[in-house]
Formats: sequence, C-alpha cells, structure tokens
Amino acid sequence: MSGDKEMQSPPAIDSIFVGKEFRTESFSQPRWWETGSCYTALVKAGSNNDVSSSTKESDTAKTSSSGGGPPRRDLVWHDVATNTTETYVSSDLLIPPGMAEENTWRLLGVGYYRTRLETVGWVECQAVEFDVCDFSPCGNKVAYVSRNNLYVQDVHTFKITALTNDGSLTIINGTFDWVYEEEFRLRKGFRWSPDSKSIAFWQMDQSGVRVVNLINNTDHLYPQLVPIPYPKAGEQNPACRIGVVAVDKVGSNDVTMNGVSTTPPITWINVPGDARNQYIASLDWIPGTNELVLQLNVSLPSLPVGQFVVHFVIVMMHGLICKVQLGMEKSLLVFDSSKREKFLWLSERNGWRQLFLVDTSGSCAALTPPTYDVTEIAGIDEEGGWAYYIASPDDPLRRYLYRTTIKYQTERITPPNLPGTHSYRVSHDGKYAIHVYSTFSTPETTSIVSLPNHKTVTVLADNKDLRERLLTANLPKPEFFRIPIENGKVELDAYMIHPPNYDPGLKYPVLFYVYGEPAMQVVRDMWGGRTPSPRGRTWRKCVYRKIGILAPADQAAATSMLLKSRPYLDEKRVAIWGWSGGGSMSLNAIFRFPDIYNTSMSVAPVPNQRVYDTIYQERYMGLPSDNVEGFRDGSPITHAKNLKGNLLLVHGTGDDNCHYAGTEVLINELILNNKQFSMLAYPNRSHSISEGSNTTRHLFTLLATYLKNNLKPGGVAPDDYFDD
Repeated sequence: MSGDKEMQSPPAIDSIFVGKEFRTESFSQPRWWETGSCYTALVKAGSNNDVSSSTKESDTAKTSSSGGGPPRRDLVWHDVATNTTETYVSSDLLIPPGMAEENTWRLLGVGYYRTRLETVGWVECQAVEFDVCDFSPCGNKVAYVSRNNLYVQDVHTFKITALTNDGSLTIINGTFDWVYEEEFRLRKGFRWSPDSKSIAFWQMDQSGVRVVNLINNTDHLYPQLVPIPYPKAGEQNPACRIGVVAVDKVGSNDVTMNGVSTTPPITWINVPGDARNQYIASLDWIPGTNELVLQLNVSLPSLPVGQFVVHFVIVMMHGLICKVQLGMEKSLLVFDSSKREKFLWLSERNGWRQLFLVDTSGSCAALTPPTYDVTEIAGIDEEGGWAYYIASPDDPLRRYLYRTTIKYQTERITPPNLPGTHSYRVSHDGKYAIHVYSTFSTPETTSIVSLPNHKTVTVLADNKDLRERLLTANLPKPEFFRIPIENGKVELDAYMIHPPNYDPGLKYPVLFYVYGEPAMQVVRDMWGGRTPSPRGRTWRKCVYRKIGILAPADQAAATSMLLKSRPYLDEKRVAIWGWSGGGSMSLNAIFRFPDIYNTSMSVAPVPNQRVYDTIYQERYMGLPSDNVEGFRDGSPITHAKNLKGNLLLVHGTGDDNCHYAGTEVLINELILNNKQFSMLAYPNRSHSISEGSNTTRHLFTLLATYLKNNLKPGGVAPDDYFDD
C-alpha cells in the first residue's frame, strides 16, 4: 500500500479463538470457609495437592478416557495460616463402583448422588433433576429446587421432603423467572437460617406475564416454539413474595418424583404494596438471629420522575416488625455479624457511593467520605473492627483495596507501585485475601496476600507464559486520556490502541468499540471486563429517561473532537461496533450521526426500547406511557431512515435477552426506506452467539472481513489520499 511502512501482523483470529497460546489461566473459584483462614478450591487432578497448580482452560490432564467429559478436578482444602493442604474430595471418588469413567460426568449431570466422606464410599439415592441446591449450615441437610418446587433431603437417611407442591409453569418456588435472573443476577432463590432450622424463599407468580416465542427451525423436522414469559417495558410483571418454612418440623415422608400431597406450613411475609409493581431484590438472614432482612424496591408513580424508593424490611418468623426507609437508591447489603442490630450498607444518598453502618432504627454512620465512590465491600475483620472495600479516589479507571473503621479511619492497603485493577475476597478472620490483579496489557495474577501488609503468601495463577507470549507479539500499548466535550464542561474517559509500526505522518482508519448503556464502564485499566464507573451519582444518573439519546450524542461529540485534535485519524474512515447495548449504540451512532460514522457493526441490539424488559428499561426510562418522547427518540429504529454508510447486523435467532424479532422489525424499517445493509442471523444461538462448533471463530472472522471490505485498512500518505 502506497505510503505504508512494513506492518507487523497482529495475532490472527485463529490464534485467539481456536489456538491455545492466548488463553488465560485462573485459579478455580476458591471459597473461604465461614471461620478462620481456610479455603477450598478445585485443583486439576494429579497435581499432588499443590494449591498453586492453576486451572487452565486448555488443561486436558486426567480427563475422562473417552475425551467426552471435562478435565477432572480434586476438591482441595488449604489452611493459609499453617500452609497445610489436604485433598477434601478426590475426583477418583466420583466414579461409582462398576461404572466406566467416561460415563461419570454424564451421571453426575443428571443424577443426585452423594459421596459419604467419612466412609469414602458410594451410596445411591433417588435420581433427581435439580436446578439449584445448597447445604444447611450444620451440614446435615441439603435443599434443592426441582421442577419449580423446593425440597429438603437428610444427608444421613437420604429421606426427601417437599417444602412446596404448587410449582408449575407459572408458580416458581426457590428460584427465579427470566427477568429476575437476568437483571438482579439471582439464581438460588432460598436462604438457610443460621441455625439450619428454617428456609426463607422467593415465590414467583408468572400468571399474566405475556410470552415471547422463540422459533427453533433447525433441530427438528418441523419448527418448534420455545415459550419464555418475558415482561416488556410497560407490561405486567411477575408477582413476588417471600415464604418461610420451619425445616426442623418437617415430616419424614419419602418423596417420589411426583412429590407428595402434604407439605409443611409456610409463613408468608406480609410485605405491603402491589406485588407486581415492586421488586424484592435481596434476602438474607441476619447472622446469629431468627430475623430476615429484605430489600424492597418500590416504584412510586406519584414522584415527578417515577423514581424507585428502597425499603429495608426487617422480618421475624411470624411477620413484619420493623421497616426502614433509607432513600431513593439501589443498595447492597453486607452484614456485621458481631452486632445483630447493625449492618453495612452502600449508599449514594450524599452524591457518592459511601459505606455506612446502619442500625434497624434507620441511624446511619458514614465510614467513608462523600468525595469518591466505594465500588464494593471486599470483607470484614470483625475482631479488628475493620471493613475492607474497593475504591479509586483519584482515578476511575483503576481499583484498589482500602479499609476503614467506625471511627472514620481510612487507609489504602494496595501498594502504590501496582497501578491497575485489583479485586479482593477477604477471609472471614480478616487476615488474608484472595487477590486478583491485572492491567489492560497484563493478564491476571491470582495470589493469597496477608492483611494489612499485603505480602504475597502464595501465587495461585500468574499467567507467566501468556505474558511472555504477549511480549513476544510486541503488541501496542493503550493510551488512556480524556476528551472534553460541551465546551470543556464534561470529560469522557477514552483509550486508544495505535496500529503496529504506527506513523503519525499517515492517516489511519478509526474503529470505536462501545457499550453505552448505564452502569457499565468500558474504559478500564484491566484485563477485560466491565463495571460501573465510579464517578459519582450525578454522573451515573444523568442518563435517566435519556437512554439512547444522551450517550450517542456524547460519543459523537467526542469522536468529532478526537478527529479534529489528531490529524492522523481519517475522518472518512470511521467505524463503530458493539454488542447488546453496544449494538444499539452502534445503530444510534450511524443512524443519528451519519456524517461522522462511515461503518457500523451491530451485534444483538435492541432497536426499539419498548420491547426490552421491565426491570431494566423502566428503571432507566420510566414507563413508556409517561416518557413517550424518550422511548421514541432513544430507539435506533426511529432514526433508521438516516442511514448513509455501511451497516452490518448480526443476531442469534435464539436470543432470549435481546430478541431477534426486534432486529426483524428494524430490517423492515430499513427496507421501507430503501436502505441497503448486510445481515447475518445465527440459527438458535443465544445472546452470546457462542453455541455450536466454530461459531465464535466464524463471527469474528465475519466482523474482521466486513471491516477490511468497507474500511480501507492501513495508513495512507496525505498525497495518496483517496475519496470513495
């Protein structure tokens, strides 16, 4: 290409999505015990109990002989304080007597079998298909959900008792419907009491919730409908309530797969209000008590902007005894188990997300200043009186560990010579933490560190091989900066990756990657991932009722400013792409600002906000009936008639989140306005478009090829500048 220097090729798509050289290693979900500094973790079989033997995605060691199952793992127990390791459950014990190894993982996937650890032998009990399960704190019982009913089983006698028997397609006990699972990230819908005597559980009633039918055209001779109850913005929600059942008073009836006709009595919590117009977003027992605390999000149509009020409701076994209203915000509860009447609470009531110590009377004591956001609580040192939390007071692109006391003494724990992003899970005795550290260009390192001195005790996974491969590849480093818009009143975070052998004397095409929805921050100094931006309540909530309006306008203003300030960026070769909310953002960009963006690639978008779910869309936009202009102007389909450049639409027909039907309606609008575009549907793929052999590779090859065909690649000398 005229004017180009010799270019070093970036890693090929096959190297990333097919090969193993760029795959990361991680330590497999270690979990701290409820007391002390011990944890359990899954470690690949045959590693001689070495807790530092990490779990790689590419590991094939000790897989089933047929190659049909996942790699075999031992459950290992480790005491950090004494550096003692033992195999808690060997993978060899998971092979029942007389059964071939290659069938073991299939058996465990559909059956309900338990290893008797004290005898290291197999006892076969009744096979049950279950959704979620959890041991009681005492370890003598296990509760599980099967076919939307809640059961409890004694682990010694193996007797099963049904706690509910009304589970159906519309009544869901102990787990959740689609919208609660997607938007509140809730899956296990029951909680054991600390004394193992009771279980509190959610019950969802989906009757009246309208159904979205996905169509499976490929797996059968005739098309099959896949019905999903899905409440769209402005439509009826499922009803939700909380029940409490005394497990220690259940009978000893054996239960068949069809259940039994009698169940223990259930105490239903009398939560005031309309069960279909409020959400129970969290539920926990207060440690050391027989009290429950639940978070009730209530929509108040009488408020001028239809905000939500959060109630924290303290509940006894037999009814409501205390209600505390703590402001219009979404919160996260973590408990101080040494004081029954108090708990920790994250609130942005003062403009920044602060950590408070709250009692049941509503009294709040701030533990962090109202000058920066606390992003999460990492753990509690009850003996020392410290609360550990994650924050970044001076730089929202990064995260560090801090701790504070009730006396408002705050100190940073993460060493200052480790810029980047850190996450921590503190042991229950507050003496150690599982520490994960990365930067944009450096893969994650997982280790155990002591607190508060942050000394490394054990490295669990270091990704040393991958780091060396990245250095060999000589990939460009990101440049982090801010772009001023609105005459300098607002600054947007950004990063840029220059091409290999970049020459500032040439002009290069620009590709923007966006998400653009609320509470997600793409610009981070970390190895992948998205989290809310810690830039304060005003920053986050300025988009209320303006989704799809404010963010695309800000993005376009920043793009224009960037093109003007950096002459090597080619204003005639500007592309944008994104997935899900980023797919919608990419559509809004090229539809609303067709003179700025030349090419757009939109994956799994929501072209019309009216068709997305209640919990998400109403939270940010209000109701379609009271924000008609917002829903209209923020939806890409409204502006489809303005398309000038190149558009690629990609969607999975089995997407149960952002439905393929929305893209079909957009296609009709583009046809109506005689707008040419490209489109590829992936049959039966979900929102991730990952199912099926070779799918991910095919998708990213498609995106790369589309860019090459529609956006002339490489640097171009000013004298050779072209005009298509």
